[in-house]
Amino acid sequence: MRKVIILLITTILLTMVGGCESMENPSNSKGNIPYGQYQDSIVSIKAFVKEENDSNYKVTTDINNHSNQNIEWLYDCGEIITYEGKEKGDFCIEVFSKTMNPNSSETMEVIIPKKLFHSHQPFKIQLSYMVNNKKVDISIPIRKD
Repeated sequence: MRKVIILLITTILLTMVGGCESMENPSNSKGNIPYGQYQDSIVSIKAFVKEENDSNYKVTTDINNHSNQNIEWLYDCGEIITYEGKEKGDFCIEVFSKTMNPNSSETMEVIIPKKLFHSHQPFKIQLSYMVNNKKVDISIPIRKD
């Protein structure tokens, strides 16, 4: 009787482990989530697009300053992250807006209308920063893989 119980427990455990191994973990897979990335000697950026509501997407960017220098993110008409097709007001200026400390990370987000996202392929987000009195313009294509 004891051998039968051990055999049953072993069978149940093997079935459970086998079932768990075959299940896909959605948090570890990119699936069809649009994303983009950029890296230079100062910063690295990863951007992910998620549905915000029926008419908008939310683009979340993880930004790392992997240098030993402060960088200044520039606003473009009130936004650090801009995108193709965004309407700009009559009067827009770039200003030094946000300092990012050396060897630091932060997350920034922007809301994008779905109709603009789908009308520009590949869709691109843009950011600009200053370091050592030099302006760096970044354009990141957003793709689905």
